[in-house]
Amino acid sequence: MHEMPVVLSAIEYLDDLADKNDIKSIKEVVMQIGEIAPVIPEYFEKYWQSAIERSKHLQQSVLYIEIIPGIAKCDHCNHEFNIETYNGICPECHYRYWKIISGREVDIKEIHL
Repeated sequence: MHEMPVVLSAIEYLDDLADKNDIKSIKEVVMQIGEIAPVIPEYFEKYWQSAIERSKHLQQSVLYIEIIPGIAKCDHCNHEFNIETYNGICPECHYRYWKIISGREVDIKEIHL
């Protein structure tokens, strides 16, 4: 259920942006959602469709979602790897401690008018 507040926040931001820039209608929105973000893309899209009905500028918009891979850097050997693919274990040295480089994002990448 993390998706609804995120969707509402994104729509509010886009409506405010459109108001401030005298934009009548936003046709497309490209969102980036990380593979390990606390937001499930399918639910985000579902809630988006319901929420844009109340939007001033997004009622006819199309949503595109890009998935950003969950990449980590091993604290031991500095190898970068996909957290999901390797279950959080470095495939080079089998160390279990790492820092996240990408994959937690929930960002508006582009809007098309």
